[in-house]
Amino acid sequence: MPSVSTGSLLSALWVGLLAAGACNNTFPTHLPVGGPGGSVGARGGSSGGAGAPGAGATGAGAAGAGQGRTLDAGSGGPAVDAGPLPHCATVVPTGPVIADFNALDSRAFGVYGVDPIVGDAHVKDSLGEDFTNATWHLTGSVRGPASFGLTWICPGVIDGACTLDLSRYAGLDFTLSGNIGPAGTMQLTVGSVADEARTAPSGCGGCQPMLASDVCADPFVNVSPGSIVSPPRTVSFTWNLIQSGSPMGMPDPHSLTAITWTLPAAAAGGSYPVDFTIDDIRLIPIPR
Repeated sequence: MPSVSTGSLLSALWVGLLAAGACNNTFPTHLPVGGPGGSVGARGGSSGGAGAPGAGATGAGAAGAGQGRTLDAGSGGPAVDAGPLPHCATVVPTGPVIADFNALDSRAFGVYGVDPIVGDAHVKDSLGEDFTNATWHLTGSVRGPASFGLTWICPGVIDGACTLDLSRYAGLDFTLSGNIGPAGTMQLTVGSVADEARTAPSGCGGCQPMLASDVCADPFVNVSPGSIVSPPRTVSFTWNLIQSGSPMGMPDPHSLTAITWTLPAAAAGGSYPVDFTIDDIRLIPIPR
């Protein structure tokens, strides 16, 4: 999919993000779709231009359509410039939809200048992708492990690098269909700050091995619906089913750093074809 220009402000933000390291840099992040916008409020208030509501790190803010700044009116006093959120701040998405691909492109989470989190879905390895049927269609020949997933930035954070607070939700689900390979399985990894090494390029990790035997590893779950998934199937996982992380075991939904799928490697010297779609990636509301 060709890159989409988002204006000079987004270009400047992206340069800063690359310099500091994104919180999920497993994949080379595409530029978000949309136009330039203002910062997301950390403690309420508004920013320059006509704003649209967005959830900040500690409350509801507003994202301006122009180059606005984060404001904080305090308890009835005059608005004060609170500045952007710090590197790797935790930000809440505006709703449960991560990506439905109805715009026929890779966008995920939100629209730049409107939502506090913007990102996309794409592949790292040998797979091809297209979105022309309003789904994430992945095809190719797999030799080594093949990964694909989501990346994001937060315009209201000083360098765009942020973690996700998804604690308002019980987990996530997505729709899967097609041929995922002879093993009939893939791995879903959900990374969080506690299990990501401090030395990782993202700069957002909180795991620091003290001994040679200590390990920092993101938790995961195996998705095993069989080789051919037909008709389409909704796959759901609550956070407690995603395990085997180290040192924490399960992901902490208050500070997530990565959402990644991985197909297993082929047998030595071999390969296998895949042709499948993922759609309607959503967060599962907590029952009330």
